[in-house]
Amino acid sequence: MADGPAFSGSPLDRVSHKRTDPAWLERQLADEKTRFLPVWRLEPMVKLPAAQALAWAKWVLFEDLDPPPEPVLLGVADGVAHFAVDVSALEKPEVELGVSDVACFAELRAIASSMPPGDAGIAAHARSLVDWQQRNRHCPACGG
Repeated sequence: MADGPAFSGSPLDRVSHKRTDPAWLERQLADEKTRFLPVWRLEPMVKLPAAQALAWAKWVLFEDLDPPPEPVLLGVADGVAHFAVDVSALEKPEVELGVSDVACFAELRAIASSMPPGDAGIAAHARSLVDWQQRNRHCPACGG
């Protein structure tokens, strides 16, 4: 159960000073401890059977996708980087990712109040970054 408002409080340090450091990002993406949250059509992947806790994955889950998804940095907790991964291009994501026995994608507002502390805040952050990237394919400052 969430403590306080459902979407408040995330345990992740957003490490804004690291987002523009390509070497640091590359190391995090290659690190075996790094965690990835699949997001499908703005719905986060959650663990079954209760569909209340976020279902984090390792990069191997996405290696065979074509085109490969582009991870978005959410932040760091306890020295471990956390990224969101947009898998909206998949038609049946649970089947195509091979997770249908252990996870599903859920509408965040429906499950937020029953999620562990911090999960709803992380999921809202992931959802907003994925949504922003879907809507803004080019840099608003330089057009690149």
